[in-house]
Amino acid sequence: MTISLMRGPQPFRGFRVLPSDDALIAKLKPEYQAVLRATGTYAQLARQFKVSDGTLRNRLHRARAALVALRQRYSMPSGGS
Repeated sequence: MTISLMRGPQPFRGFRVLPSDDALIAKLKPEYQAVLRATGTYAQLARQFKVSDGTLRNRLHRARAALVALRQRYSMPSGGS
């Protein structure tokens, strides 16, 4: 019997931090700021932040989701005028 581990949707595949994101990133938790600004492989970053690979991936996912939410929040018109 073969067990296949299928990954679900990957909403942040190809995600990029843009130069225009700096002000938004500054609004995030410090650990989210750090992981979004860091470069390297998952293994390298996990060692750098002294966390497990799973913790790093979780933190990166949450940081990306928070940044996307801020992008949407600040790009929407205020709607009042």
